[in-house]
Amino acid sequence: MDPARALELIKMLMQVAWADLALSSKEIAVVLAAAKRWGVPEPEAIDLVTAIADRRSLPAPDLGMLREVKDEALACAKEVVGADGVVRPDEKEILEEMEKLLS
Repeated sequence: MDPARALELIKMLMQVAWADLALSSKEIAVVLAAAKRWGVPEPEAIDLVTAIADRRSLPAPDLGMLREVKDEALACAKEVVGADGVVRPDEKEILEEMEKLLS
């Protein structure tokens, strides 16, 4: 995957993971594994994770780039949401929103 597109996908996954205002270690592991798989430099991926811990705003993903990989983006988002074994209403809502935004 193109590194720029991969970074946008990781940004989206972090938004999804943070939808319920909680970030589990399992969600972080899924996001970091995806980042590694797609060649996103580790410091950039870790910076997105620490942004949440530091209460910094997460950068918005480029939805135009993500529309080109919609199916993969949504599949990864579902994996992140299910990583901790519980799908909360906020997480379900963000999945539905992402599906609309990427259509």
